[in-house]
Amino acid sequence: MNNPRLAFFAYAYNLAETTRAVEVAKACRALGADIRFFTHGGTYESHIAEAGFPLTTLQPLITPEKHRYLMALDQGRAIGQPFSLAEWCAQVEAELRALADFAPAAVYAGMNLPSAISARAAHLPLVWLLPMAGTLPYFEHGLARFPDQYENFLTRLLPQSWKDRAVNWVVPRFGIVRGVFNQAARKFGVPPVKTLLDIIRGDLNLLADIPELTGVPPEALPDDFRYVGPIFARLPMPVPAEVRRVFSRDGVKVFCAMGSSGRPEQLRAAVDALRAGGYNAVIATTSILDPAELGPLPENIYAARYLPAPAVNELADVALIHGGQGTVQTACWAGTPVVGVGFQFEQNANLDMLVRAGMGVRIPLREYSAPRIQAEIRRVAEHASYKENAERIRAIVRKADGARNAAEEIYRFLERC
Repeated sequence: MNNPRLAFFAYAYNLAETTRAVEVAKACRALGADIRFFTHGGTYESHIAEAGFPLTTLQPLITPEKHRYLMALDQGRAIGQPFSLAEWCAQVEAELRALADFAPAAVYAGMNLPSAISARAAHLPLVWLLPMAGTLPYFEHGLARFPDQYENFLTRLLPQSWKDRAVNWVVPRFGIVRGVFNQAARKFGVPPVKTLLDIIRGDLNLLADIPELTGVPPEALPDDFRYVGPIFARLPMPVPAEVRRVFSRDGVKVFCAMGSSGRPEQLRAAVDALRAGGYNAVIATTSILDPAELGPLPENIYAARYLPAPAVNELADVALIHGGQGTVQTACWAGTPVVGVGFQFEQNANLDMLVRAGMGVRIPLREYSAPRIQAEIRRVAEHASYKENAERIRAIVRKADGARNAAEEIYRFLERC
């Protein structure tokens, strides 16, 4: 298909999600596609406009308060539905009007959940860009582990293997027939989904991972899934002189990043551990908190809201991260060993992939403390095997142009439609 119109929806409160969408859109634009972005608001909309894409912000907006609630749901700190029936319907109606006006050939959903209804109601092909963790193939191959955020004194009495088998069996079968999502879907003539995983399964599902980390070969994927490789932004930012000054000191060099979905208290705990351990540390606080909120920092620690993560990772001995795809992929690209602590299921799963590859360790959430963080940084920095394995993964990652691969898969998909 020559010069197709593509509607890109992005959840613009998440930096990695927004920049991934922008990178894929750039690659599609290079192939001739006409791109328009749509969001329901968000902190990182500016990245879309800065990349030169038309952007329409749809009502109703996702408010900062709603975003915090969605993050609490994601991290197991709240129980409930992401949206009420009225909220689902209002978002879908706005998206349907936008789609009717733009008339695209397909919808790229990113992680914008209302697109699971609006694209189908508009009878448009739906493309999801997903991490392998949390998809049907992930559970079918028995890769999931019982989530840290749901551990308690009772679950800790059970063998880990029992809990892991239960998760891999239950999640693909977990139904939501009476959920408000299906109520909203029916209002727009969309068949109800049977399981949670059906919501984020489109007509084409692109995995921003590599099989060498997931453990699932491409030929073992369902026909509608494709590996494309890591996708992350290389923001046009120089490495600040302060970063080079801190990393020029003798001692272990640590780059700490918790993406844009970490919690302030968790980032503060990491900084406190780095401060007490005397590490030469550089911290990217993003939207989690203002660097000034960390208080006076010693000469061996520097904090800034945003930093060029790939380049800073290359200067570090260890990356202390939360396991979001952006932090994992930039560490892999740089060949930097990892110490990680995940705050929700997908982050844990991403870190477990690095553990299996021998390039990092994951601290269980209940053991997240300054002594444990310091002990794991020492272990990773002192054992050469972690760096060797990280460099092996780096060589694989740098051969993959994830954004270009995603664009080409979208074009091939449209040719088949």
